[in-house]
Amino acid sequence: MSTDNTFNIKVAIGDRSYPLVVTTEQEEAVRKAAKSLNEKMLAFRENYAVTDKVDLLAMAALEYATEHAAAETAKKEQLNEGSMENQQLQSGAISQAVLELERLLDIPKAR
Repeated sequence: MSTDNTFNIKVAIGDRSYPLVVTTEQEEAVRKAAKSLNEKMLAFRENYAVTDKVDLLAMAALEYATEHAAAETAKKEQLNEGSMENQQLQSGAISQAVLELERLLDIPKAR
């Protein structure tokens, strides 16, 4: 079931093999993700004495989802901070332009 730039791979997660169809651009990321997931599951098994593969997979998925949610929140906060800084810069530039216009038109400054 391959097309021009896709091909079949098998990825092992928790002692199970999953056949996938990926593009050449996706392959490395998919393999790294599977490796990372297996490592996370192993760490949970060693640290919490959990042996059930479904529980290990659920715990690893929850940790990754939590990390993703935290990263999204941080990204939104960073964008908001950048937006506020941009508004302050624009406000300062407008104030300077108004002062310059007042000076050019010889209008007394409002106090």
